[in-house]
Amino acid sequence: MKYLLLIICWCFLVVVGKAQSSNFTGSGNWTTEMNWSNGLPKSNTNVTTTLGSHIFVNAVAECNDLSLFLSSMTINSEGSLTINGVYSATTTGTNLNNGTLILRGNLKPAIGNKVL
Repeated sequence: MKYLLLIICWCFLVVVGKAQSSNFTGSGNWTTEMNWSNGLPKSNTNVTTTLGSHIFVNAVAECNDLSLFLSSMTINSEGSLTINGVYSATTTGTNLNNGTLILRGNLKPAIGNKVL
């Protein structure tokens, strides 16, 4: 019985601790829930973007991994984005940081071993 309880607890921790994912589509604010495929990102959410998207970070925001694929991002003066995991970007357009970007993880080069 003791081992069964231990196994159930371990399975619960694996499921709860697993990173979620959400994809941003279109152009708009990070805080607009309808732009996200799986709700607003949290600290354990892996974020991706759809081709040509533009994200405006207009408030305090956080995610695990952030992958901008042929997209762009603006962090407004009132915005703050914390990336806890890997930040990788193959971007188009202009990327602006007028607020705060906190990178707690790693920066992944977009092509080869060079950061573009």
